[in-house]
Amino acid sequence: MLSTISATLCLKAPAKVNLSLRVCGRRADGYHELESLVAFASIGDTLRVRRADTTMLDIVPAGAVRGRHDNLVMQAHAALQAHSGRKLPVHVELEKKLPIAAGLGGGSADAAACLRALNQLFDLQMPPSELLSLGARLGADVPVCLASSAHYMTGIGETLTPVKLPAADIVLVHPRIPLATGDVFAGLQAGDTTSENAPCEFQTLDWLADYVRPIGNDLTTPATKLVPEIAACLEVLQ
Repeated sequence: MLSTISATLCLKAPAKVNLSLRVCGRRADGYHELESLVAFASIGDTLRVRRADTTMLDIVPAGAVRGRHDNLVMQAHAALQAHSGRKLPVHVELEKKLPIAAGLGGGSADAAACLRALNQLFDLQMPPSELLSLGARLGADVPVCLASSAHYMTGIGETLTPVKLPAADIVLVHPRIPLATGDVFAGLQAGDTTSENAPCEFQTLDWLADYVRPIGNDLTTPATKLVPEIAACLEVLQ
């Protein structure tokens, strides 16, 4: 356990990759019901967190993220502080490697890493289920990012089923044009979908590819309408 004020936790916030994504409809509260097979890449952001006299967030490189006070890391800190009823003063250094608004869950992964760090640094002893519930209030991707391992995600992202995936290399391409998730969902014209639970284990890469290929990603069409460069990237990859 870390008990000294100088002790620093270094946590990775890996990129989230939706291998498949169905949007099953919009709820009355505005959230969308999802079905997604989610994996995590080896690349990601890094958080270095230590106790401090006052809470601070430094972002490296400077300007990598617009705004500090509304950053999801600070939202996660405020949420856990209010939930625990304790002051949790920390200095957080966020090293950004994932591009923002790229659909890789970078902000959610950062928030999840912050929750894990605070839970350990201050010995809050909150069980994973309690952190998951708190994370769900911050964003639909935060619960699966708390797990940071392959899961089948349903509901609005709060229902997770572990999945075993084969090791694989993956190519991630970003056209260097930010695209907010909310804008993509706004352009979605979702039809009727048929629910299909993912197997709990994919023993081979071919098996995994055969599963995800026909499902695809329901957000591809609205995303390419907003940023046509995405279609050009996909054409090259295919």
